[in-house]
Amino acid sequence: MSDEIYDLIIIGSGTSGMAAAIYAGRFGMKTLVIGELPGGTITLTHLVENYPGYKRLSGLELAEHFQDHVKDIGVETKMGKITDIKHDNETDPFVLTTATNETFQAKTILLATGTEHRKLGVPGEEELANKGVSYCATCDGPMFKDKVMAIVGGSDSAVKESLLLAEYGTKVYIVYRGEAVRAEPINKKRMEDAPNIEVINNTN
Repeated sequence: MSDEIYDLIIIGSGTSGMAAAIYAGRFGMKTLVIGELPGGTITLTHLVENYPGYKRLSGLELAEHFQDHVKDIGVETKMGKITDIKHDNETDPFVLTTATNETFQAKTILLATGTEHRKLGVPGEEELANKGVSYCATCDGPMFKDKVMAIVGGSDSAVKESLLLAEYGTKVYIVYRGEAVRAEPINKKRMEDAPNIEVINNTN
């Protein structure tokens, strides 16, 4: 274990973790960001059009801007997964251990561990994961070229995913339990204009 003690270690390298790191760096705090996926789940987004300062860019491009920004301020970043945190008493620093048994010390820890994909919990979902059942249109859409696909859900994210999948598939169904999809007007209009997207409402 290194004798180096960070003022702050941020667990999670997504949007929230990177934003916190920028503020910490600006306040002169010795900061380390540890996360499994630099940029977090935003990297899986096909197109980002609602982030101030950028009219249109991919989630991966936005994540690269995050990393450049924190490095420019002097914040350290590291790929890894924290598996253990110890804190013996109030005067000692926190000791964090990664999955590869690296250890780091910090006066303060910030948890910015983000979100997980919401699952349906229906029969067959687990068995067919990565065999046709997917949680990322950006990652897996190209594998379903010229196929008929279905998206479960009716929020803005579902509609945006349908627009991406419509570029690959012959037909995309949006299956939603509610009365009508709840997307941003611009995305809803794009969905309605797409000839190969069909919404099935009131269906679970």
